[in-house]
Formats: sequence, structure tokens, C-alpha cells
Amino acid sequence: MTASSHHILVVDDDKGMRHLLGSVLRNSGYGVDEAGNAEEAVSKVRSHEYQLVISDILMPGDSGIELLARLRDMQPRMPVVLMTAYGGGELMEHVLGFGAFDYLEKPLDADEVRSVVERSLERPDPERLRELRRRSASAETNCWVHEAPAMQRLFALIRRVADTDSPVLVTGEPGTGKELIARTLHDLGPRRESALVPINCSAVPAALLESELFGHVRGALGGAPDERRGLFEQAHGGTLFLDDIADLDFELQGKLLRVLREGQVRPVGGTRSVKVDVRVVAASHQDLEERIRQGRFRKDLFYGLEVIHLRVPPLRERVEDIPALARAFLRRHARGQSRRLSDAALERLKRQPWPGNARELENVVQRLLVLSDAAVIEEEALLAEGVLAEAEADGSLRLAEAARRGLSLESLTELYIDEMLEVTGGRRGEAARRLGIDRKTLYRRVRGRGPDQEH
Repeated sequence: MTASSHHILVVDDDKGMRHLLGSVLRNSGYGVDEAGNAEEAVSKVRSHEYQLVISDILMPGDSGIELLARLRDMQPRMPVVLMTAYGGGELMEHVLGFGAFDYLEKPLDADEVRSVVERSLERPDPERLRELRRRSASAETNCWVHEAPAMQRLFALIRRVADTDSPVLVTGEPGTGKELIARTLHDLGPRRESALVPINCSAVPAALLESELFGHVRGALGGAPDERRGLFEQAHGGTLFLDDIADLDFELQGKLLRVLREGQVRPVGGTRSVKVDVRVVAASHQDLEERIRQGRFRKDLFYGLEVIHLRVPPLRERVEDIPALARAFLRRHARGQSRRLSDAALERLKRQPWPGNARELENVVQRLLVLSDAAVIEEEALLAEGVLAEAEADGSLRLAEAARRGLSLESLTELYIDEMLEVTGGRRGEAARRLGIDRKTLYRRVRGRGPDQEH
């Protein structure tokens, strides 16, 4: 097939960039169409045949990665190239796991553009495409929705530490996506070809958790006839993710610390240790320092795990990400239906407190799909169907729910301060007066959250 018979769609909200890239491609003999956003691109792909789509990542509305997921479903054999001015090669390499065929970095180099296009238009290997599609489906997570500055800072740190073997502690409220952060760390690092083995420490009885982690020899557990390899051995060469680490039995904490220090495990009932090469990522929604003060968590283990500390911000600190998250959840659960949220509905979602974070937002989107039949879901549907009943509960109910989830006193205090700032319209002086605390104390606690509404 000659260059003139190849038709390429260029997607970018920057008109000048579209024209520049289009000129390079046309001068190379390709047919070129342009689209200014993801919706326009999807419409063109439905009505025209393209051999390649080149899309920017950061665009208003659906991002390039979100567009990629939609195109993978529509035409899984059509290659897609993503381009961006941010992140560098390390980040862009990771987008290949979402199904992109290749990537381009801005400012664009004409020779590199031609080279990438030529590679992309060669007949792709069907087996590779099936694998990319599988990975794309599993990778559509809220981790990659990070327009908010807090999430951009988090991902910059993730990219910086992914190549190390240092233990990582991930903290954040329930529903913020701590396991997704762990998976991203694993996928970006040199252990990506080996296993990521997760376990929830609160879901396994303490009497069995030691065997789960370290394995056991024959006859060690009530006459168990077979020996068992523990999760550390199963994760050899890869990553072990220990969720809800705060609930780990105190005695078992000491054994875990020894593994971190020595790099070897001893199966239950065994006399010989087994060497393991594992990166440990632990996560907690509880305040571990408070648990240390209570005598329920070892300080030395805390410092052993907190070599790198990643705090995942709650949804209320990344409001800019809510529309993209909501659209991603809508596509995930719409099962091929053409459904979308109106701008007013998205704005309404942005104003919600989301104590359950992204998990709660996903549940709300699922309820919307069940209770509303409209192709375009308007703001009225959120209210008329009672979809937001849980999210719009008053502050006392939200605090009660937070207490039931076991949030620390520090987290409950932060939540109460947020409620008071919402009540006072962001006027910190008035909020401090109602809270009965010194204004400077409140300012220290909310530093970095944005400007005071009181001038």
C-alpha cells in the first residue's frame, strides 16, 4: 500500500499543532484529516476509514488515553500514536501498555514523525494487538486521570522512584486507588515482566497470614500433608503488595521486618531460610503514626516501609479530575451503549464532597446508568432519581460514616474542618471562629488548599 493510499487522523485541541503535523504528513504523501477533540475524532472514525490516528494526550474533555480506549473497542487493529509535551520518554513508554502503538514527544521532529508513522503503518502483529487490548482493558483506572496538580506531583514522584527497589508506603483514604498506585509503580519499573502479588492483611486471619506470606513445610499446620510456597516466594523477582498493613498482627510485624532487612523468608515449621528478591509496597488508610503511639504498630517496621512515602490525595483535593473519572466510569459500565453526562451534570458531580472518593463516584455512575435511560444524562437525573442521596448526606452523617470506616482522629478533624469551610464559603476567619480555634492554627492546617475567600 503506497503512502497516498494511507489516510491519517490527527487529533489535537491546538489548531496550529494540527496544521503543522498535517503539513508534515501531507508533504510525505499521506491523506490527512483533523479533529479538535476526542468526540470529533470518534465521529470521524465512525464515518471514515483511517489507517492511523495520532492524538495529543492532554485535551479538554476526554484525554488522548481515554480516546485510545474508545478506539481500541471500535477498531482494535487500527494503530494509535499518542503525543505530549510533558512526561518524557519514561512516562510515554508506559502508555504502550494502554494499547498505543507508539508515541511522539513535542516539540515534534519531522524525521521522527515520519519514522513513527512508517512503523505504525506496517501491518501490526495480531497477537501483539490482542495483548495490547487486554492490557488496555485492565489498565483503564483512575491512576491515569491526573489533571489535578496534586495528582501530577504524585505521578512525577512515582516515575522518579519506579526504577528503584526501595520499599514504598502508600497512604490515603478508602477508595482513593492505593492498589492502582502500586500496580502503576510495578508496571513502570524493571520488575514489570514478573508478578505483582497482592494480599489484604485485614482479610486473612492472623493465624493463617504467616503461612500465606512465608509458606509452610509439610505437617506444620495441623498436619497439613503438603508444603506451600508463600507469597514472598511467589512474588520472587516481582512486587508484593501488602494492603491494610496497619492490621498486620504485631508479632508478625517483627517477622516482616526481618524479611525486609535480610531478604529471606523461613516457612512456618521450617529450619532453613529461602532467599527472595521482592520489592515490597505496603498501603494503609489508617494513621500508622497514631497506631505506633497506641503500641499497635512497630516503629522500626514503619521506618522500614516508609523509605518512600506516597500519599494519594482524596477526591476533594483533585476536583479537576472528577469529569474525566466520571466519563471513564461511564464507559466502563455502559457496555457499549452511547451514553454521556451533560456539562451541568459533571459540574454537579464536581461540587460533591465524595467521602468515599473515586469508589463512591464509580458507584454513583453505575446507579445513574441503571436509573436513567437518557442518552445524555442531565443534572436533573442526579437529583430526581435520588442518585446523590448518599453523597449529599449532611456533615454529621458523613462524619459518622467516616468513623465507621475507622478513620483516625486526624482524618476526622480534617473532614470536620473541610465541612466548616464549606459552610462558611471558604472564609477561614469565620471558620476558625465557629471551630473555636485560633485563626493562625486553622491557616497552618489548610495551607496550600487555595486562596482564602475572605478579603
